[in-house]
Amino acid sequence: MGSQWYDHGKKLAMLGWFSQANNTSCPCIAANKGTSPLTTNYGHGTVVLPSLSILEHPSTSSSVGDTALSFLVPKKGKVTVTYSFTDIDPFGGNGINWYVDLNSGVNGDLYSGTVHSTPGHIDTAGERHFELEVAESDRLNFVIDSNGDFYYDSTAVKATVAYQADKAAAH
Repeated sequence: MGSQWYDHGKKLAMLGWFSQANNTSCPCIAANKGTSPLTTNYGHGTVVLPSLSILEHPSTSSSVGDTALSFLVPKKGKVTVTYSFTDIDPFGGNGINWYVDLNSGVNGDLYSGTVHSTPGHIDTAGERHFELEVAESDRLNFVIDSNGDFYYDSTAVKATVAYQADKAAAH
């Protein structure tokens, strides 16, 4: 994750969160807020972070833990949640486990699965969506873990939480 990132061949200063101050140890999270994919090379081949996505990489040490993107719900209502998890470092490893949960497992995981890492093949959980009633201050979490092996686990996460229109207001 500490590698140099590029946008159409131009060096890019990509800021992210790392568990260590030297910006090389994971877990780590970074965002591509642009409309173009970004690229880097960890030494095995080109890694592509799609536009408008978040890079998550689980811990490179079993003592540190997983990575979690968390959405703090600002108000009560019914939401549509759309998300995907995609392996973007297909040069080895055994993939990742992913979870979408509400309030850190208080009500259990809402959805979960595995994204496999097959050399030369980009695997994805595919875009999924569901509806959910939420309360103010709930947290929707998009979590990945290393599936027992943290190598080649860079994962692109896309997540959208959209409030549904009040049907009474539409009449």
